[in-house]
Amino acid sequence: MADTLISRPNGDLRSFFASLLPRNLSLDPLGIFAGFAAYRLYMELDAKTDRELEGMGIARTDIAQVAMDSISQK
Repeated sequence: MADTLISRPNGDLRSFFASLLPRNLSLDPLGIFAGFAAYRLYMELDAKTDRELEGMGIARTDIAQVAMDSISQK
């Protein structure tokens, strides 16, 4: 049986299986962990006084946007 229909792939198995996986494999496909991280940041910023937020350069009305921007940059 010298001739086979299936030839051996070139390279090692790790590179073969890596080629089958999507390039941007996400461990949080539903966004549950990212959403929780945004919630925690929102709650942390919301607990600060207006003076503390001003020192950070954040207006109270911008807290939700800052929290969402923090997870979209990851």
